[in-house]
Amino acid sequence: MNVEHSHSADPVQGELFHSLSAMICEGCGKSFEPSRLDQRCCSAVCRAKAHRQRSKTRAFSAAIPSPTKNVRAAPASAGDDENRVSKAVPHSLKPCSRHGYPFGLFEGIDADGFPIFFEAHGDRLLRVWGQSSLSAVELRTVKLEVTELEFPGGRFYRRVQR
Repeated sequence: MNVEHSHSADPVQGELFHSLSAMICEGCGKSFEPSRLDQRCCSAVCRAKAHRQRSKTRAFSAAIPSPTKNVRAAPASAGDDENRVSKAVPHSLKPCSRHGYPFGLFEGIDADGFPIFFEAHGDRLLRVWGQSSLSAVELRTVKLEVTELEFPGGRFYRRVQR
């Protein structure tokens, strides 16, 4: 019995290859004839390349914030009202136990759900992120004064009562 002849005479296998049309390789973009129904690439090299491209696309799309959520904008409930001050519910204040934050700090949550910080004697503190501190002109303009309190990534400021 001729082995080559018995394989070519198999009607199911012959129909399978005739039913698969040429496909475009996801890795290199060239046309190829697949040997399996689930094959999307012409070679192992192209399969690895296509996998890297998909991984980059997924990572990039995950890094882009949703267009409906702007993380730099003020919350929708925040108006242009200068007198608006985030108030913490007194019973919601607790000693701050975040790693790297100074001892004696109290933490609460404002009306928008963001963390707010207070000194032991009750002054509200504002976090400013970044290595550089605010200039004297900026401090006068926004009516802030620097404190000795720092946290990982920035420092705390308090409002000047004038």
